[in-house]
Amino acid sequence: MRRLGLICGLLGVGCGPAVILPEESGTDTAAPTGGSTGSGTGTGVDDGPLPTGPAPSTTSPTSVGQESSSSGAFGSESSSGEQALCWTSTLAFEAPEESRLLVADQDGDGVDELWLTFFGGGGPGSATEVFRFTPEGVPEPAGFFPGFMTGLHDIDGDQVRDAVGFAFGGGPPRLTFIPSPPGLVEGKPIQTTLGFEDGFEAFVDVNDDGLADFIRNADGTTVTELLLGDGAGGFVANAAMDAPFEGDVTALPVVGGDVTVLAESAYFDPLGDCIEHPLVAVLAALELELLWTGISFDGWVANAPLAAFGDGDEGSVYSRVCSPTDNTVALQVDTFIGAEFYSELYPPGSFVAVGDFSGDGVIDMTAGTVDGTGVETRLGESGGSFEAAEFNEVSYGDPVANRVHVVDLDLDGRDDVFVGASGGDGVLHFYRLLLGPC
Repeated sequence: MRRLGLICGLLGVGCGPAVILPEESGTDTAAPTGGSTGSGTGTGVDDGPLPTGPAPSTTSPTSVGQESSSSGAFGSESSSGEQALCWTSTLAFEAPEESRLLVADQDGDGVDELWLTFFGGGGPGSATEVFRFTPEGVPEPAGFFPGFMTGLHDIDGDQVRDAVGFAFGGGPPRLTFIPSPPGLVEGKPIQTTLGFEDGFEAFVDVNDDGLADFIRNADGTTVTELLLGDGAGGFVANAAMDAPFEGDVTALPVVGGDVTVLAESAYFDPLGDCIEHPLVAVLAALELELLWTGISFDGWVANAPLAAFGDGDEGSVYSRVCSPTDNTVALQVDTFIGAEFYSELYPPGSFVAVGDFSGDGVIDMTAGTVDGTGVETRLGESGGSFEAAEFNEVSYGDPVANRVHVVDLDLDGRDDVFVGASGGDGVLHFYRLLLGPC
């Protein structure tokens, strides 16, 4: 069953390695090294896509060195006066492998924040510690959730996201939410009508009434249901459709569009494993209308949608795909007009991320090279296409592809990339990659 990981987390039955918290005295504060390189296309990677149609004691994640490494010029200063860009890398912080990073606009000001949650397991009486990062990248305690916190969603419609998760008590675990003040997880949990069997990720406001709705898929069935939220924790089934899912689903609204991307949840995928998670696009208002089902290139499988942008029923979905044979990942872009879509697959790497890294308002992509020596970056162009790849040498450790997050933490207009790297010690080392003027 897909919910095995959740069972392990809730009951603390030893389904994974023991938690090892980072020790301040043992933290390596040396900045990663990085050499200067010229611009140009990366060796062995082509320049284009492959086409086709009670409160616990607080233990903060360890904040480490602030020194950055220069990666050299990205591109070159052109005759038009465009300034050359440089990647830098900083070993920003460490956190237990069991921790989770969340990128969310919790306070409703229109700017995403970076959050970290840590649940140590142990069953009833256990709680999730919550931290919020400052613009300078410092994790600060931001409350706790009495149980297993799974995300931040606006259940009550007040434009401030609520902490959501499974609270412990008598009977089976049920999803609860805490209507919290901006910047904190604080308050009394309110029980919803959603249970353990319903899942926990697919909250989305499908009818634009300001209240989170929910999409669920029961284990062992192919029926996916839309449940409308009432703002007080009640969710009532409204529509259903057939979909190629085996368990919990996650929902990703297309920014600016009327489409929602659904995929099997990858929440409990083991670190570094390539597991297939089918993806579909739906029109979701007061019904579910299947638009298209994602395709897979030979040797590659859908793993997780990363971002989606559009206008009405047109747009593009940027997804991470992976190779089961060598666990490399790649970016697949599905561009759609209603039910018609075509797909592009970009060359493989050790991790992949999409965001506005250059600060020009257009989506860019970057991927760690297969050999781990640097990154291949493609700046975005109007219409959703990318420029030719540019290689930069920059350090980011041994990346874990499903622990990569994108957020403009320092509010400079350019997205940062946080790459979780395996240290072999039960701790993830997070490198912060920045692209900015040289």
